[in-house]
Amino acid sequence: MPYLIPKSWNFISKKISTLFRGGYFYYGRRFIEQLLILIEVSGSINSEIQSICKNQISLSEMLLSSRKIDTDSIIKIKEKIGFNEKRLNDLIYGINGEKIQVIENFIKRT
Repeated sequence: MPYLIPKSWNFISKKISTLFRGGYFYYGRRFIEQLLILIEVSGSINSEIQSICKNQISLSEMLLSSRKIDTDSIIKIKEKIGFNEKRLNDLIYGINGEKIQVIENFIKRT
């Protein structure tokens, strides 16, 4: 599900992975292993991360069945996905606000 791949991982993957015909990138093990970051977190933060990830999966599944829901609902779901992604970035990587804006601007330029 593309909504579970952080934008930063997507950007880095495009720089190191194989490009296929049609503009598709290969997210093979040898590339993904370079992106994984092991972290130690407290139990409450771990629980929050798990909860957000489960919510992301649920929201992504809702989008996959988007033929059955109206446009306004799709927009709200995408906003929730974006909010969750920002919260995960803050919890896992400790980046928020200005740092995220710098990264997103860099990604847009490339």
